[in-house]
Amino acid sequence: MNTTDQINGGPYDETYAAMYNSIWWDSDTWAPEGKFHIETIANLLKPGGNWLDAGCGNGFFLSQFPETNRNGLDFSAAMIHEAKKVNKGVVFHQQSLTDENEALNGQFNLVTCTGQPWSYLPTLDQIEIAVKNLASWTSDDGKCMLTPVDISDFVPINFPVFHNMENVPNNYALVTGIHWTYKELDHVHHYCLSPMLDQWMRWFSKYFKKVEILRWPHEPKILTIPRRVIVCSEKRKEGDNSLTEFIMHPIPGSNDKQPAFFNPASNLTHKMLLHECFHRLKSGAFFKAIKRKIIYKIRY
Repeated sequence: MNTTDQINGGPYDETYAAMYNSIWWDSDTWAPEGKFHIETIANLLKPGGNWLDAGCGNGFFLSQFPETNRNGLDFSAAMIHEAKKVNKGVVFHQQSLTDENEALNGQFNLVTCTGQPWSYLPTLDQIEIAVKNLASWTSDDGKCMLTPVDISDFVPINFPVFHNMENVPNNYALVTGIHWTYKELDHVHHYCLSPMLDQWMRWFSKYFKKVEILRWPHEPKILTIPRRVIVCSEKRKEGDNSLTEFIMHPIPGSNDKQPAFFNPASNLTHKMLLHECFHRLKSGAFFKAIKRKIIYKIRY
């Protein structure tokens, strides 16, 4: 039995790369998600713009937009080999998401990460570097799209959301990511790593002033909640420390009444809330937060 750390040239070998569409986008389970990917990308693409699909795999999504200026990036030589077959003339870059590539900086009106290629990176620190690169490759007027997966997609648990680490109470254990293992075709994707949704949001807010969460209808049914899609825009200039605008969009065509974000305070006891209030008053954190909001309102 193979595991992902035993395969040369990236997580996927030649056999798996050739079978990828039949396993995923042509399957009854995952075909609806492929359709949602295509619809979302179509809405984000600018006429005449440049698009980079980072972690492009076998180039399936790139192949859906033949009239667009496209680049693909992937670590797997086998996947790029397959991608070139259906994307004639497209420029491909074989590298890790953590590798800097100055030639790509600021070149793309749309940067997408349509799978979960970061799952094979060893630490959250490495994934944070990947986020920095995705932002660097996005143009000043561009958008960056990523489809995250966290434990709440599969387990019916409400996790609190903290946009800023300063808002995390003392003596509180914050879940920032999970490890998971997935077996298919006698092949094990071993100890993959997925950050939680709010961890992605904290990272992206360093580089973008607007972070939106789109939601797709509830397909496939194996997921406990509808999929979330992060779309970042309004790229920050150096030294811009203004507040980030976070927006949770409703599911298209639904009467969804879900609040914008789960209230983190609902998980805390009254004693913990009082303790945290006194701590923030004593440390000055409360007044600093008010000052930041006032300055932001004056400037913007």
